[in-house]
Amino acid sequence: MGNTPKIYYTTNGEDPTKESAEYTEPFSISSTATIKAIAYISDNVVSEVTSQEVEAGTAITLLTPAFTKTAWNNGKATFRISDQSNILLAPAATIVCTSGNAENITSNTASLEPGTYTFHAEAEGYINSADVVLNVIADRDMTLAETLDYSAICSSYNNKVSKDGTVAYNDGKNNYYSFAYAATYDETAKDERLLTSDILQARSGYGLQNQMSGTKYIALTDIKAGQIIKFYGGCTGSNGFDIAPTETDKAITPSETIESVPAIEALQDGTIAFGIGRLSYISKIEIYNVANEVKKSIPATSHYASFSASFATAVPEGVSVYKAKAETDKVVLTKVDTEVIPANTGVILYSETEGEKTFSATTEEATANFSDNDLMATSLKANTTVPTEGNYYALFANKAAFGQLTNGMTISDNKAYLKGVEATEGNEAKTLNIVLGGETNAINNVKANATDEGVYFTIQGLKTATPTKGLYIHNGKKVIIK
Repeated sequence: MGNTPKIYYTTNGEDPTKESAEYTEPFSISSTATIKAIAYISDNVVSEVTSQEVEAGTAITLLTPAFTKTAWNNGKATFRISDQSNILLAPAATIVCTSGNAENITSNTASLEPGTYTFHAEAEGYINSADVVLNVIADRDMTLAETLDYSAICSSYNNKVSKDGTVAYNDGKNNYYSFAYAATYDETAKDERLLTSDILQARSGYGLQNQMSGTKYIALTDIKAGQIIKFYGGCTGSNGFDIAPTETDKAITPSETIESVPAIEALQDGTIAFGIGRLSYISKIEIYNVANEVKKSIPATSHYASFSASFATAVPEGVSVYKAKAETDKVVLTKVDTEVIPANTGVILYSETEGEKTFSATTEEATANFSDNDLMATSLKANTTVPTEGNYYALFANKAAFGQLTNGMTISDNKAYLKGVEATEGNEAKTLNIVLGGETNAINNVKANATDEGVYFTIQGLKTATPTKGLYIHNGKKVIIK
């Protein structure tokens, strides 16, 4: 992948050099052979010699691609993808997407929206790698609640910060670690949010720094459960920027790197502690509130709504959950008996009672089967644009049916949209009615001789066995219930 160097190989077991045959295309061998290969850029060797015994009539299988998340930006996750450099003759493989809305990948990185994808590696003359299933989960929606800027307490001279957060100016004698000897205290710079296990140096241009050997522990007060704490800083030595939870503090947990910034997540209210390694410094701390619930409105006209969230949510009482399968002229909804909707899973909700429902975050896992589902979740923190290829539908707001979307339309977050059957000539349905368990749940060619005395349809097409006041279709006629 990327700029591939020139590969030279031998088939007689000898180590290859730049004078050996150059690999330009797949080749055949007539008998079992030991093939060795090496990579050059100009006259420089850029790889170890790879060696493999290959039987005649067989091909080499590519490695399964490995995806490493490196960042989250603008509603997409960026991944670094392993190459095939330790495969004999180092092919420039293509990472092919066989399920999920992603283009084939021909570089070392890819940006993917939340969803589930299946990939494998392909290269001419090689056996395809095994499939890898990648579940892309969005970072949760964060709102900046507070910024603690520790560069602000650093004057042109080095200061110190005590265990209670009070800043002391350097006394001119370089007493950086003995707070008691400091000549002048700056009570106005006292930060009651910050507690330390030892004196920290406040260096101009850096921030709070641990200059001593070992780890110094810092505690932040008044933290709320679920908040994300992001750290900005660096290291003036060779140890690297070292920020980590204390081993004994169970109130926090390491969080995935968020936009390449180290972060931890609070698990309970109160004071949390973390360690800062030798020569590491913190210039700024950001505290974020994290979305832990989604409010979804169930319309009175249809009682249906589409739904998705970037985190697993508990199903409120009185709400039913459905997955969907698209057909040429209808959408078949199958009820899922579940108390949890998994993260980044598109579903259809139904409730007899309209109004706002609250879906709270949960750490419980869904045990129900959500496979064979054509509903797709929308992206978090960015409206989802309808793909340019394919046939897609969204649930109407006022009736139990799906309407066709046009390319370039956007769908807001916490909704779901449907991947329909590919449209062909004579099969270009603009509206797909909902069917429950094989039974139509909307008005479809109602016949005058219908005899189901217990079934009513609203004017919007919703089937109900318990009509209230209003206008309905019953046995093929309009009726008014008072």
